[in-house]
Amino acid sequence: MLSIEKKLKKIIEWEEVPKKDVLSLYIDVDPSKPENAEKAWLKRVKKALKELVENNKGNENLNESLIKDLSKNLEILLPSGKTLVCFAYKEKDELQYERFELNIELPLLDFRNQGVEIAYGRPYITPLLFAMDEYEKTGILVLNPQKWRFLEVYLGEVTEDEELFKEISGKDWEELHRLSKQISEEIEHRIQKRGGRFDKLSIKEREAAKVSTWMSKLYGKMARLLEKIVTADSIERLVFIGERWQLSYFETYLSTRMQNKIAAKLPLKPEIKEASPQNIWKYTEPVIYDIEREYEKRLLQQIKEQPGLWGIDPVLNALQMGRVRKWVIPWSLDITIWRCEKDGFVAASQDTAKIVCSDPKPVRLKECIYDLALTYGAEIEFVRGEAEEILLKEMDGMAALVRW
Repeated sequence: MLSIEKKLKKIIEWEEVPKKDVLSLYIDVDPSKPENAEKAWLKRVKKALKELVENNKGNENLNESLIKDLSKNLEILLPSGKTLVCFAYKEKDELQYERFELNIELPLLDFRNQGVEIAYGRPYITPLLFAMDEYEKTGILVLNPQKWRFLEVYLGEVTEDEELFKEISGKDWEELHRLSKQISEEIEHRIQKRGGRFDKLSIKEREAAKVSTWMSKLYGKMARLLEKIVTADSIERLVFIGERWQLSYFETYLSTRMQNKIAAKLPLKPEIKEASPQNIWKYTEPVIYDIEREYEKRLLQQIKEQPGLWGIDPVLNALQMGRVRKWVIPWSLDITIWRCEKDGFVAASQDTAKIVCSDPKPVRLKECIYDLALTYGAEIEFVRGEAEEILLKEMDGMAALVRW
């Protein structure tokens, strides 16, 4: 289990305990943004905490000493990554504190004004819960001729598994390197010939560049080792990096289930062979990002053509009838709905909600979206980039694939 998974499990346990005095902070600390230079984010956080105290004067549940202690803690912090998440509460006057420094952006957060989201009461873990679903655990296999490497990526945390291929001896790696180089050179030589392809080699040429029985057995063994770790660690998506012939050849040794997990195949650039795990992920991430954005656009087009549903009221009505299979939501969710306190009915407008109850209350959708999705069995799909623009401008901010 990755370290971030252990921390998430701990925070989920916090949420399951009925605590009402937890301070939750989500902060945009992305160092690439000019507005975050020289810890400018800290000033925004202090301003948000000051406003929290001022807006809760007379609230006995608000622990002002907690806020002061957390502020001091943040002053000495030099976070890495894009998003800083903090949870804190007091127990016997001692600060209980957990933080995440994430190299990802989280759904549901609106950083356009202060770059800070703040909540007090029960732990506000919804953005993290949805991020756990939104970001698939990814495995990256680098078919480096000298020695293959395998990385796991989840919620921006990158770790290299140095034990996966420990059964492969140094002599085996040397022989694999020799054979791989031989095949690569033969393919390159053949490409230079007019109309040349590897499958057009003569019998003599094939003999010179053959894939030996030994190599076949080794590939089969490594395929089994890879499938074992993918299954054990619940890896949902694979990216292969290597020479084209090698990727295609190795793929034939994988089960259909494993082949279906391959999201991308990338060329092995010289600088990637010995790159750090973080730099390998930087090389891979833009491709994964583009794949995800294309999927989101196809999903919206599918909803338009089925037809599916879009618009806040139509989708909420269908959701509460159990019709919604996939609920499509903008990444930066900023929608207020109306809820009847007694039975939990929700609607886009006060007038619609009043059909069910006389005194509906306004509530931010982000505060109840997780419970709504869980209650009515809907799968949430957040969309970003161009798809989010389409959803907001053309589909009234919400859409759904329906069961019937």
